[in-house]
Amino acid sequence: MGRFLFHPMPQVGEVIALSSEETHHLRVQRIPLRTPVLIGDGRGGLYRGVLLERRDEHALVFIEEKVENTVPSFSLSVWQGFLRSPARMDWMIEKLVEIGVTEIGFFPAERSVKERVSKDRIARWEKIIVSACKQSGRTWFPTVRVFASWEDFLRDLSEKRQRVFLADASCGEQLLDVLRKGEVEDSIALIVGPEGDFSEREKEALSKIGVYPVSFGEKILRSETAALFGASLLVAFMEGNHAGRRENPRV
Repeated sequence: MGRFLFHPMPQVGEVIALSSEETHHLRVQRIPLRTPVLIGDGRGGLYRGVLLERRDEHALVFIEEKVENTVPSFSLSVWQGFLRSPARMDWMIEKLVEIGVTEIGFFPAERSVKERVSKDRIARWEKIIVSACKQSGRTWFPTVRVFASWEDFLRDLSEKRQRVFLADASCGEQLLDVLRKGEVEDSIALIVGPEGDFSEREKEALSKIGVYPVSFGEKILRSETAALFGASLLVAFMEGNHAGRRENPRV
């Protein structure tokens, strides 16, 4: 059954018009009329519908029923200093979405490019997120945030109730060792610096608000690779932790 994403949330019993992009995907797959399709709303809802009409710019689908409503079992945010290459940022977003990250953010730092992200770039990221969700079967869209200044980022970070790790190659304690101790929670954030890393002043500011530095081993990784590596470890442990609680519920 074909899966097509529609936003905002559809209602059971109504006829919705798919976007031109979703209609194009439908046409490429040559799905005939009266065929059942699945519609995701990007917030965990999955609906069964029937294709009523297909034209060049839009397709009409009748929503029959809601078949699923999924909420993420954990929250994982990845905060990345601006990278010099927009293509690497695009790649990072795509892969982080595919592995299950729930929030992605970018911020300026002393040694990063001072970039103003355009509306076109945000729109491109939204398309990448939709495509990556469809590829990985996710029904919940991650959010992408862009901070205008380092101060805004710090302020927002200090107000969150999350366990926050900082990717720091100079740190002696590895993230894997921390996770093996069982220090895994349902809401975690990972901060990765830009290509030039953080300044000592920035590291001190992060330390003052309780950010915990960890390393990823002896290898020197690109910033976007470090973000994906660290997030992959965290997702694996958080999913395992959640599965363990389901198998061994507390009385």
